[in-house]
Amino acid sequence: MEMLEKFDKSFGDVRKFLYLVQPEECTFEKIQDVPNYFSEVFPLFIGLVCAEYVALAMKRESPRLAESLNSLAHGILSETFKILTMGIEISLYIFIHRNYKIIDLPWDNPLTWYLALLGVDFAYYWAHRASHGS
Repeated sequence: MEMLEKFDKSFGDVRKFLYLVQPEECTFEKIQDVPNYFSEVFPLFIGLVCAEYVALAMKRESPRLAESLNSLAHGILSETFKILTMGIEISLYIFIHRNYKIIDLPWDNPLTWYLALLGVDFAYYWAHRASHGS
């Protein structure tokens, strides 16, 4: 049974990595109940990077080390920034919610989850575009 549980957990990590989860699997009433998704999928990420290098070696192509290091540095900086600003970000969300909310969406409603998914994706898209300049 232990092997089956390990497979189920690993497959769950793959689904999280690819955003293939259901709202009820990742909706939490309290902030402290939210798992550390980064630590859950990081081993999978490293495994995929290694698999890419193996595939390139099998095709007799050399990997672009500079590109890999750049991507890794970007990920490290991104996570560092998240850690340093997490308290500010959560405090800002709570402040805006308490003082400027238009409607109160129930935390356990799938519609709330889908709206949040679209909102975060929309914000990321515009932040990413802005990072490229005009």
